[in-house]
Amino acid sequence: MKKLYTLLVLFSFGFTFGQVNYLVEHFNYAAAAPLTSNGWTAHSGTTNPILVSSAGLNFSGYVGSGVGNAALVNNTGEDLNKPFGADINSGSVYASFLVSVTAATPLVYFFHLGYYANPTAPVYTALNTGFRARTYIAPGTDPATQFKLGLAFNATTTQGETLNLTIGQTYLVVVKYKFITGDFNDEVSLFVYSTADAIPTTEPAAPTLGPFTNTTSGTPAAPTVDAPVLQAVVLRQADALQRITVDGIVVRSVWDLVNVGTALSTNNFELSPIRLYPNPVASVLNVNINSNLINQSYSIIDGLGRVVLNGKLNEIENTINVEQLSKGIYYLKLSDNKSSKFIKE
Repeated sequence: MKKLYTLLVLFSFGFTFGQVNYLVEHFNYAAAAPLTSNGWTAHSGTTNPILVSSAGLNFSGYVGSGVGNAALVNNTGEDLNKPFGADINSGSVYASFLVSVTAATPLVYFFHLGYYANPTAPVYTALNTGFRARTYIAPGTDPATQFKLGLAFNATTTQGETLNLTIGQTYLVVVKYKFITGDFNDEVSLFVYSTADAIPTTEPAAPTLGPFTNTTSGTPAAPTVDAPVLQAVVLRQADALQRITVDGIVVRSVWDLVNVGTALSTNNFELSPIRLYPNPVASVLNVNINSNLINQSYSIIDGLGRVVLNGKLNEIENTINVEQLSKGIYYLKLSDNKSSKFIKE
């Protein structure tokens, strides 16, 4: 969908953070400890916890190499998420990590980006099912010695797969999500590097896979909506035979795989002053705002830049009835120019 100049003007005031990192996870925890004891939250499954390995992965020059241990995403059962230090709803998100497949593994997606169904600070637990940038392991030509990496915007199967990669070797992976003004046109891309490759200092013009946009599903078929916000990384266990080790997760707003940067606290959610839930919403939208935003007026703006609803928020009345709105993506804008994106279903 074409970019709309009106929206570019209206929403050029998005949140600004001085820090480079949204999340840094080196798994610098005791071997065999569950990740749920170290800042990760289980949102699905109650068996086979994801545990910390006894050694980390190494990739010369990568900022997440050789620090701490790693995560063993090696079974079916528990799926975990860890929140960013901010809510992201514009620009690009780069989630880089190291991965090694240690034995023949069936087709499974093991990593994706996500957002929360009921984001009321400071506790985020219920992950929305709108998974984005699903990253897969797929069997290679020789499944005993080879695998492939795959990617999909939100599909249950890959939209593209790499050439054969080698079981037992470590690869540097970058998952990119790009917010684009308009509906149904955000993009996901995947970049993959072996230890023989030089780490690019700037983002390559062409990714290894992608960019991919939404897929269609349901009856009648409908496109997958763009993410209203990104708030977390997710590790998923789907098959008892999967053998995947993940290490050095770094989430940033810029392409930078070699510099340490400054980390945001994963518990500091006051950086994002507006929380909207549920998101997507069918009827009543809850608005969770910091105290300095009380008694502000608001406008709801559609994908064409038109104000379709307005009113006033206060500490008693902090809900908005959006039942009359058509399905689509909207922006809530406050009188101090803070904004947030939501989906009307």
